[in-house]
Amino acid sequence: MDRRLAVLAPLLLVAIALVPSAGADQSLSANPSPITINDTPRTQDVGLATPYPSTIAVSGVPGTVTKVTVSLTGVSHVYAAEIDMLLVGPHGQAMIPMSDAGFAGNVDNATLVFDDAAGAPLPTQGQIVSGTYKPTNYSSVTLHGCGVDPDVFPAPAPAPSPPYGDALSVFNGIDPNGTWSLYVVDDCATNATGGMITGGWSLAITTLVPARVAAFSARAHAHHLVLIAWRTSSETGLSGFNVLRKHGRRIVRLNRTLIAALKPEGSGGATYHLLDKSVIPGASYTYSLELVRRDGTKSSFGAASVKPKQ
Repeated sequence: MDRRLAVLAPLLLVAIALVPSAGADQSLSANPSPITINDTPRTQDVGLATPYPSTIAVSGVPGTVTKVTVSLTGVSHVYAAEIDMLLVGPHGQAMIPMSDAGFAGNVDNATLVFDDAAGAPLPTQGQIVSGTYKPTNYSSVTLHGCGVDPDVFPAPAPAPSPPYGDALSVFNGIDPNGTWSLYVVDDCATNATGGMITGGWSLAITTLVPARVAAFSARAHAHHLVLIAWRTSSETGLSGFNVLRKHGRRIVRLNRTLIAALKPEGSGGATYHLLDKSVIPGASYTYSLELVRRDGTKSSFGAASVKPKQ
């Protein structure tokens, strides 16, 4: 800490009032265009869907990902186990939502939602019906003796390095903005009908918005006082605040102890007021805010200048 920084103990008042704001956001993005699941040609390992891939462009979503769920609308195939899918995020992370499930069964116009928190995966055998499932990746050789293992998704899908996983949590912590790609293949040449995803697919993305100050001000108040006020829109991961005052080359911290953040769990923002009673009328001061995070890092916000009334 700068040696010029001292702790000042003026008479001060901290008044606090809550304001509504969210520290976590959820966004829904969709591509409702149909996906045709083309049957595998006899001379190839897999049949590529049309389009390959189907894409969703995500933009304007703040924060970093904490949860992703994937929904498919109108999934149909005579042999459900032939469907393999690969989801690739905007920064290259990839996972398999569905592969080789429902051996000896079909899927008929089902809406399938994939969620890491679901109670169970897709069934290994039998008909697949609408519902919410854990991402599911079975072995095609073990279940139906067709296709190849590990699953094959030809370019432009990324190579499996490391091998594709089956958890949507692979996207946690990333910036969600950019192009998400869903690669769908048929992995066995057993029929000439293929399948469809008539209603396309969608993403529900939950993000955590980092601590953010929406406004900071300092103004002269009656009776030779300065009122410092600030408002946060999110306080995720924040321990609290220090209010710094600069006069000439001298910097002092107005609060003796850290002003604790009211919403550190990301459930919203708050408004704070601090009254500086130790100023000299007619002198010039500059106030700023120091944000102190739980990991010990600090950052500064604002630079409000004021001259107390005489």
